[in-house]
This record gives sequence, structure tokens and C-alpha cells, in this order.
Amino acid sequence: MSRYRHMLTHLHTPMGKLRLLGFVALLGIVLFTVEAVSRKFGGTDIDGLTSTSSAGCSCHGGSSTATSLSASSASGSFTVETGSTTGFTVSVAHATQSSAGVGIAVKTTSTGTTDGGTLSVATGSGLQMVGSEITHNAPKSMSSGSAAFSFSWTAPGTHGKYYLQAAGNAVNDNNANTGDAWNHMTAREILVAGVTLTGPNGGSTYCAGNSVSIGWTSTAITTIKIELSADGGATWPTTINAGVASGTDGTGSFSWTIPTNQTAGTNYRIRVSDAGNSSRADASDASFSIATAPAITTQPTAQTACAGESVTLTSAATGSGLTYQWRRNGTAVTGATSATYTMNPVTVGDAGTYDVQIANACSTVTSNGVVLTVNAPPAITTQPTAQTACIGQSATFSVQATGTNLTYQWRKGGAPIE
Repeated sequence: MSRYRHMLTHLHTPMGKLRLLGFVALLGIVLFTVEAVSRKFGGTDIDGLTSTSSAGCSCHGGSSTATSLSASSASGSFTVETGSTTGFTVSVAHATQSSAGVGIAVKTTSTGTTDGGTLSVATGSGLQMVGSEITHNAPKSMSSGSAAFSFSWTAPGTHGKYYLQAAGNAVNDNNANTGDAWNHMTAREILVAGVTLTGPNGGSTYCAGNSVSIGWTSTAITTIKIELSADGGATWPTTINAGVASGTDGTGSFSWTIPTNQTAGTNYRIRVSDAGNSSRADASDASFSIATAPAITTQPTAQTACAGESVTLTSAATGSGLTYQWRRNGTAVTGATSATYTMNPVTVGDAGTYDVQIANACSTVTSNGVVLTVNAPPAITTQPTAQTACIGQSATFSVQATGTNLTYQWRKGGAPIE
């Protein structure tokens, strides 16, 4: 068995260990079954070691500044577009060690654990995916004191700041963990460029002549262009502002005074974009309305009618989303909420001074007050009485009646008396 013990003492790798599962003795031959268990950064056995706030790979010696890590981008830039795929390289360097391993992740904060975007590795790269993170699948020999690990990252669809995290170890290939040295890389910020409109996002009504706040968040954009659509975003013919500072903290706003002559409508939207790259843009989620203040174009007129007739009061106004309320002697008339108000039949009790209040989301205007006169029909309250008189004497007939603007005509035998 001494020969087999000798074999076991050498069944180690710098990056792993061999676990004896069993053996069978048959005809003087011993068969061994072994399992290699890789010590991985971010692997299922050692998870979440890329952040500088983690314990790192303490199984590979101690943390040492003699091991350094750096990151580079295949495009030369760490600013990328949403949804784009970019190649990156993490290099592990040590002046004297012979091989290196690495763990790589992209997170939403510099020391966080929430993944951002999607990492991927190429076949033959010496790397493997373990969950959402990258690890080596075999130690990589150093050349001139450095080993490079290349991979791809697909940016998420949401702009913002993301952080490339890495931890690497430099090993001496002595078949043991002694003398190995690992270190964290300072998280490298990746900017996913873009802009998000925070308002207006639809459903509101704004008044011509008033101001509305246009807000946004942005990443890697210095100047914002603001545009207006009146057809739900099909076209963008109006530039509100061609260049507004985007805000150094990632947020910005602009106060837009709606022109007083802006056409009223219900299908307006706002779009914000990178003034230097129009593909980085975002628009209102839904349409909003712009209303103009009501202005009376036709005043009601005074009316005179007899009780029992039909009377209509009319007014007209410009503006959007108008409502009407007719009033009699300053009190709202129930149900009189249209541009015209008809009383049929009109009664004496309807007489009075009428006006109409016309309103929308912007303001309320009141028409001129006009008088409705309702004439009451005549009604005799005291009938004349028969008279008897001698020739030469006087006789007087009298009558009493109610009504408006009464006139009297006495008759004899049905014929008017002159």
C-alpha cells in the first residue's frame, strides 16, 4: 500500500483537492475513484467573494497587496449602451507567483450582492459560469507576472451605474495553499448610458400660460434635449429646449412655461434625450392635456316673454373642457349646465337676472347679467256691476284686474266705446 500512499500525496492541484471516494481490491489491483473539488470564487462552495467587503479567498493563503488586479474594456471605454454586450478583461498580477485564478461579478453597488446585467464566457477562455458569477475552471499560468481573464457583459435595459467586482489569487504551484496570495480589485464603475423621464407621464391637465416641471434621471449624459408631441408621440415637431444641463447627481428638471397660444389638446407627450445621441431617449408613458382658459365670445341677451311661452338663454365661449352653470339672481339653477338654458313654459316666478359661469381646469369666467321679464296675463279680480240711472244722471262702471302692463277698453253692445 505504500505505493498507493505515495500516489495520494501527489494527487493535489494548486487550485483544488482530491477527495477519496473508495477503492476496490481485485486480483491485487487497487482501483481508486476520486473527485476534484475546485476552490472557486463565487462558486457553490465559496460564494460571494468578489466584493471588497467579503472575506475573500482565505483558503488560498492570506490577503496580500503583492497581488494586484486591474480591469480593462475591449472598447476602451467603461461607458456602454443599454442592452449592449461589451468585452472586458480582469488581470491578476504578482511579481513572483506562477499561476492565477479569479472570481468576477457585476453588481448594482460597489460592495453589494445584487447582480447587474449578464456575464458570459467563451469556450476555451479558462473561465466558467457558476450561477451569475465567473470563476476560473483551471489555474492560468502567468506571463511576465500577469494573467488575463477575458469575458463579456451584457448591460441591463435600465441605465445607471454598475460595478465590476473581482477577487484574484496568485499561487506558487507548490501543491498546497501555503504561500498563495489573494487580493480584491477596487470595484470598477461601469456607466450604462441613458435617460428616464420622471414627469409629466400622462393623465394630467396643464393650462396654457402656466408652468409645468419636466423631470428626468440620467446616466453619462451632460446635455438633455426636450421635445413636445401633440399626436401621442407619433411625431416630435416642437423643441422646447435644445440643451439643458442634465444634472451632475443624475437628476435634472426644467420649468416649461406653456405658451398662452398653445393649441388645446388631449394627446400631448414630452420626450427627453441625449442632445448628442438621440438614441438615448425616453418619453411620457401616456398622454396629458393642455387646456386654454375660457373666453366668452357671445354674451346672453335680455328676454321678455309672457308666462307660458318658451324662453332660451344662450352664451358661447372658447376654451377646452368647458363646463357651464346658469344662475338666477346669483343662485345656481339646478340642471342648467349647458351653453343654452331653455325654460318651457316660462312662469312669472322665472323672472330675474341671469348669468352663466363658464369654467375649466384653468379658470372660471362669468357672463354679463341679463334681465328676464315675464309678463303675467290679465285676470279680472272685481267684475263691474249693473247700474240703474235716470236720464241726465251719471253712471260709473269699474273693474279690477291683475296682470302686467294692463290696458282697458270698455265696450257697449260688443262695440268699443270711443
